Amino acid sequence: MAAKKSPWDRLYSQSIGPAKGVLVGKVVWPDLVEVEGFVLLSEHYDPAYFERIRREMGAENVEQTINLAYLPNLVGPVDAPDAEWEMLGSLLCETWIWRARSMFPGREFSTTFQWYSDMDPGVTLFQTSIRHRRP
Repeated sequence: MAAKKSPWDRLYSQSIGPAKGVLVGKVVWPDLVEVEGFVLLSEHYDPAYFERIRREMGAENVEQTINLAYLPNLVGPVDAPDAEWEMLGSLLCETWIWRARSMFPGREFSTTFQWYSDMDPGVTLFQTSIRHRRP
């Protein structure tokens, strides 16, 4: 019986290289930006989209909507068991919340993983207690 390879061994054997390693790192430990008190994934922030979501869905839904990341969009549309998607979702929930807390100390954040209506798993990050400034 062969020894089970660790995640590090498996990554090493795939030789993803530093450029892909940085991409993986940016998904796991994302860049965040603050806009008018909202904390957003910088990769998802677009001023026009931000204004449209705030106007159409209300301030209380801005972060959850803009920060929603469908996991197949991050790692590819792979046919994988639900358990693997759930493990990835759990990992991202843990790392995203710690990233937000490290960048914005004193603020309270939450993350969620769920399966959406089209059966795509997704993760989102949002503040649990927030006062947004209006322009």
